Amino acid sequence: MARNADESALVVTRGLLDGLTRVELEAVLAHQLARIRSGEVAAGSAALLALGGTRVASVPEPSPAGPPASTGRALGPGLQPSARPARLAWPLLLVAPLTRALVVRLVEPGADSEADVAAVQVTRFPPALAAALEKVAAAPEPPAVSDLVAHLWLVPPDSANDPAVQRVFDPPPPVADRIDTLLEL
Repeated sequence: MARNADESALVVTRGLLDGLTRVELEAVLAHQLARIRSGEVAAGSAALLALGGTRVASVPEPSPAGPPASTGRALGPGLQPSARPARLAWPLLLVAPLTRALVVRLVEPGADSEADVAAVQVTRFPPALAAALEKVAAAPEPPAVSDLVAHLWLVPPDSANDPAVQRVFDPPPPVADRIDTLLEL
């Protein structure tokens, strides 16, 4: 998360610490720091706040009856969708297209590839980031991550596939393409 390059937080998961070598971890941290420095993470955080507002406005309400039969799946213990919060989301939904325009202006489509190159300029060892990308992409159990924060991950998990969020955050290039580019450097 970031407001700007000076006020940012970089979080490293236990899986990343346990699964990567020091050289690979250094490359991943260089990649993420390049994303923070470029302003991409700050723009994504701003969009996250706008989209998060629409999501919060449509949070399911507790119900003693449990989930409605029409949904076909439970939303959680005693949760069901509510129509009332959806009415509250209309003002926030009007802001979403503006947020998209802001993110598109601030975050270029090739931002992940540019961060890869910036990381290699720092570490001077492209195979480290390529190996880290391979390991992260091949993880047997990718973490279940909210689609609202998936853009902050090195490789966004497959669990993040909300169409509303995908309209705001362009998907990164395929991991295989990123690895091929790194190995050509």
